[in-house]
Amino acid sequence: MHLNDHSTETMTLLQIHLGGDRNWQYLLADPATGAAAAVDPGHEPDQLFDLARERGLDIQQILVTHGHGDHVGGVARLAELTGAPVRAGTGASAPGAAAVTDSEAITVGSLAITALLTPGHAPDHVCFRCDDALITGDLLFCGKVGGTGSYFPGSSAAEEWSSLERILLLPDDDK
Repeated sequence: MHLNDHSTETMTLLQIHLGGDRNWQYLLADPATGAAAAVDPGHEPDQLFDLARERGLDIQQILVTHGHGDHVGGVARLAELTGAPVRAGTGASAPGAAAVTDSEAITVGSLAITALLTPGHAPDHVCFRCDDALITGDLLFCGKVGGTGSYFPGSSAAEEWSSLERILLLPDDDK
């Protein structure tokens, strides 16, 4: 497991690599209450759950950027471990998911996590913004954008371009 901690006084952000190629999972938490959201639990949900408990975090929401297996593989198990609801771009994105709406604020403790619909890499793709953090799933990587084409059914380069333009318009402190 590889772990990066990008915490501030108002938000705990843990970036965790538990498997897969360039697949990151995240814990976004309110440091005052320990209330947390897990984002993209694709691999090793038991380890993610244990890490949250070791840090005194209570996973109250499971958020999914898109329905590809490397992002949703551990959703059902993590939901079983936590009892947390699952939120995603569509109800079909992940087991037991309820769809988010564009610009919807999801409350976790005192945090407001905003869902931004960003189709392109996948038709159900969502980015999640909280304080100065933006979790982009597979829309944007370091040095490249997410793939489109026949390998990604339902993807659209034109929609991805529009989604990339959308996140570029966010205030600088959110990038």
